[in-house]
Amino acid sequence: MSRVKIPYQTETQLLLNCRRRCCVCFGLDRDHRIKQGQIAHLDGNNQNNKIENLAFICLAHHDQYDSRTSQSKGLTIDEVKKFRGELEQFINDNWNSPIIEKGEIKVDIFTGSYTRGNEFEGADLEVTFLGGKTIHVKGFATWGRTREYGPNIGQLDFVAEVEINKALFADKLFDEEYKLELDFLGDRLIANETYVTGYFGHNASFGGEYYKLK
Repeated sequence: MSRVKIPYQTETQLLLNCRRRCCVCFGLDRDHRIKQGQIAHLDGNNQNNKIENLAFICLAHHDQYDSRTSQSKGLTIDEVKKFRGELEQFINDNWNSPIIEKGEIKVDIFTGSYTRGNEFEGADLEVTFLGGKTIHVKGFATWGRTREYGPNIGQLDFVAEVEINKALFADKLFDEEYKLELDFLGDRLIANETYVTGYFGHNASFGGEYYKLK
């Protein structure tokens, strides 16, 4: 049976996931240099073009993976899948961090609209990179959106400095300190909140995992 061409969108996504790094080179030696390679069908079935069955492998390791000899133990499918996952995690961690030169951020990964929640409660954050190492954050949180008498709300508007991919806002209410730490992860944002009763309307909160809308 003739080989089925890998769909363009699948091929593109796979190459973006690995940035043309060989997952076997990375898994065995932590070598993350760009390589000339090919897309391998891990189960040996060239009709199976599901992305989870594909991996970008350098020419030498592709030959090694496809060969089956009685003299040495070849690479197994589970090994290569594990290596692929480790490489994709490495790529995700490094490509979702800002590039910093001479103390200033040169690539903005922060600016955008972020949202979390459901029809009853949630929050939105609007983040703008101001240059240097500074961001401006405006936020609006609600709790009890479907209540008869309307929701409780919380609002934030602050400027903060970024360290790598984290920013911290802190403020005091009487003798208690409210804190909100933002951890930027590319298409996601994790907000860890030290809550102070009365800082916002009852139960309105900015803590949680947000997804980037733009």
